[in-house]
Amino acid sequence: MEVDCLLPGQVRKLGSMIYAGPRRPLKTTAGDCEIRGGEYVVYDRANYKSALAVWIVEAETGDPQAQTYVGEIYMKSPPEKPRYDLAAKWFERAAEKGYKRAQINLGYLYEHGLGVSKNMDRAVSWYSRASGVNVGDIVQREQLSSEERAELVELKEKNSAQLLELQRVRKEMTEAEEKILASRQDLEQRSAEIKKYQQEVARRQDELERVRKQLKASTVARNSAAEGELQARFAELERSLQEKENELTRQEEVARALSSEIKEYRNRSKTFETNLAALNRKLADLPGPRIEILNPELLRTRGIVIAPVNRKEEKRTITGKVWSPAGLRELKINGSPTPVEEDGLFRAIFPMRKGKVKVEVVAVDENGRRDKALFSLQYRSAEGASLASGGKGDDLSSIAFGRYFALVIGNNKYRGLPPLKTAVADATEVGRLLREQYGFTVTVLLNADRHAILSTLNDFRKKLTEKDNFLIYYAGHGTLEERNTQGFWLPVDADLDDDVNWLPTDRVTGIMNLMSAKQIMIIADACYSGIMTRASLTRLDAGRSKESYRKWLKKLASYKSRVVISSGETKPVLDGGGGKHSVFARALLETLRDNDKILLGIDLHRAVTEKVVEVSSRMGHDQVPQYAGLNRAGHELGDFLFIPKDSKG
Repeated sequence: MEVDCLLPGQVRKLGSMIYAGPRRPLKTTAGDCEIRGGEYVVYDRANYKSALAVWIVEAETGDPQAQTYVGEIYMKSPPEKPRYDLAAKWFERAAEKGYKRAQINLGYLYEHGLGVSKNMDRAVSWYSRASGVNVGDIVQREQLSSEERAELVELKEKNSAQLLELQRVRKEMTEAEEKILASRQDLEQRSAEIKKYQQEVARRQDELERVRKQLKASTVARNSAAEGELQARFAELERSLQEKENELTRQEEVARALSSEIKEYRNRSKTFETNLAALNRKLADLPGPRIEILNPELLRTRGIVIAPVNRKEEKRTITGKVWSPAGLRELKINGSPTPVEEDGLFRAIFPMRKGKVKVEVVAVDENGRRDKALFSLQYRSAEGASLASGGKGDDLSSIAFGRYFALVIGNNKYRGLPPLKTAVADATEVGRLLREQYGFTVTVLLNADRHAILSTLNDFRKKLTEKDNFLIYYAGHGTLEERNTQGFWLPVDADLDDDVNWLPTDRVTGIMNLMSAKQIMIIADACYSGIMTRASLTRLDAGRSKESYRKWLKKLASYKSRVVISSGETKPVLDGGGGKHSVFARALLETLRDNDKILLGIDLHRAVTEKVVEVSSRMGHDQVPQYAGLNRAGHELGDFLFIPKDSKG
């Protein structure tokens, strides 16, 4: 188990004086720490202070490795509130000293806007400094993670819901305004009627008073009948006046209620408009569309980008993927609208009658932003084929690729879980292909329990050197703990009701971190395996002269890389669908089997993804393989290289 170990200080002698030196931090295994007399605290995700205490003293003295470890502790702990701002400060201190791991981590923070303002230029700059390649030689494609895509979908749904709610409120407010306008008109009409009644009552009162005076002054006997008639008319007018005044009071109360309701609607409308404006600003700030051509491979030259086509092909299918966080308005290929699937995949077929076809792919999002991919499909020349392959006919013997080892795991027979059908066959064939075609020294574990997997991984940790390369292939059950977004591989002795035998992917990453191997790749064909793909990977592209390609390949082979290809994102993947193999394993085997050149991990992923997405979509299942660098395992850019036996010189 990977731990932060605090070794005892060295006992030093100066003349007759004997004293103990400072304690020394070391990232190692628990067993090694115990043997060397060190102390450690088993890492507790809820309490990062114990790990921080081991490294902070050394970090403050200016040691870049310690500063990077401090940054990573802040970056991943505690899980409910990572301190990305403090992580960025420590990474920057180490990055300025040229420490590659810190430069990669800092680039990752700038790329995703964690603890710092999102700035792709600074991210690419730090990736560039880590790789030693000029910024202009870096091809950066921003691939959204499953979490980011889910967040964007939620954002758009929330925006649509806010728009509908705002429309409803505006409609209710219009209806209320119409009601109050009608009420005001009615009030004005009733007020006019009441005024007329009031005038009539006043006239009658004057008339009654005049008659009374006449009767009083007259010597004639009182006309009681006339006076009674006037009194009755006066009482009727007073009753009518009271009714009109009561009605006026009621109408005024209704008007006040309507006015209060309109005020509430206006406040709600203002709130919705404010929220909608904020959402629209957030949507406007989303990155523009990104086009990636999955197949064929694009060769970048100083002129137009070329996609080589074999001379036997009369037609060539291009497959690509477009990411459009703000929503895709249209995608056109050579000016013609092209359908795009829900996951962003698109395809087009071009006849190769003239041996050369120019292709222009243009994507426009709902914000009016666009991305364009321009390249030329053309038949591959014999010289171009040799140059592009880095394989037969190209002397690469001067490049120290190192030895290749693989641990291949396939689990079918579970004791407490449903059995799988294809995992053992997948692992067996992958192991055979790596050994026979690519010269790997392969260790195969079939139906392995937790102890067998961990002990074998630790055996490799002890024997691999910085000149070696290591690949892990895992086919079996996997699961996800949603609260902490922690992924697990499930050995054959795992039980869903008890996690004691679950194997955390963080544990696997920790072992990768301790390994001396130069290049490490994990290929995981398990449910939820995409949780491992947390880091970014800057993709490097080569020059296309033989000499520049050889130099670039030599540099790439020297990088310390930790990369992962997962069969899917954070949801279940298919077991079967590829005959005797899973959909993912079949695509992987076909790609490796048909390859005769030096193959980069990113290109392996591209070819496998195209096949997996096409087959899984026909089966009504959304499965998209993922690819990334594991920066917390010591990834320093670069990639994993698959080199056929005939290419090793």
